[in-house]
Amino acid sequence: MVARFATLKDLAEIDCLSRQPTGVVLPSETADRLRAAAGTIISGSPEVLWVLKDAAVKEAPGPAKP
Repeated sequence: MVARFATLKDLAEIDCLSRQPTGVVLPSETADRLRAAAGTIISGSPEVLWVLKDAAVKEAPGPAKP
């Protein structure tokens, strides 16, 4: 999972958040490992699974599959 500020619609918010200083600089391999670990943690979270299941129930049904 990769989150990007570009997903936001408020350009002023994107600008503000993009200008915030950060002291975190990681090697690519470490960043990849952190992303993978976060994905494992999130996908194994009972709370996240509950929210996803609840959201799926509220989705409008799609077209019938053959």
